Amino acid sequence: MTTEARHTSLRTAREVFFWSTSPRAQRAARIWGHGLRVESMRLDTWCDHVLPDAARDGLKIGISWSGARLVGWSFTPDEVLNRLSAGHTMT
Repeated sequence: MTTEARHTSLRTAREVFFWSTSPRAQRAARIWGHGLRVESMRLDTWCDHVLPDAARDGLKIGISWSGARLVGWSFTPDEVLNRLSAGHTMT
C-alpha cells in the first residue's frame, strides 16, 4: 500500500497546507474555495522534494487543518520529518 500526502494548492505567505486524506483536503478546498484543487502524491516524494523545498523557502507546513475556520497545527519541515521518523520507530 502506498502512503500518500494529499494537499490543496493553497499557499499563504508563510505556510503550505497538506491533508492526509482526500475527503479532508476536498472539504478544505470547499471551505477556502477560490479554485483550490486536491492532488495526491507519494509520501516519499513529499518528504524528499516538497519538504526540502519548503524549508529552503522558509515555509511552515500546515497539516490536516479542520473545522469551519480551518484551524490546526503548523510545523517546520524539519519538525514534520522528525515526527514522521518517530512514528516509524514506534511501529
